[in-house]
Amino acid sequence: MFRFASKPASQAVFATGAWMLMMVVVMPMAGAGLFGLSMGIAAPVMTLMMHLVFGVVLGATYGALLKRQDREVTRHVGAH
Repeated sequence: MFRFASKPASQAVFATGAWMLMMVVVMPMAGAGLFGLSMGIAAPVMTLMMHLVFGVVLGATYGALLKRQDREVTRHVGAH
């Protein structure tokens, strides 16, 4: 399993990678220019913040689900 995903550093790397992909591929395709700079400096800064929050929430949720799964597996194995 991907246990490293529950660490804050890997969450930030994931979020930054997704943001970079969006800034280099999606924004130019949408006509906003590289990094969306035709919309001003606030666009790339705010989308980075949103990606970081999303990455942390996603990683924390995934970590909690892994812990829950481990408890259930341990409980079922111990019952036999």
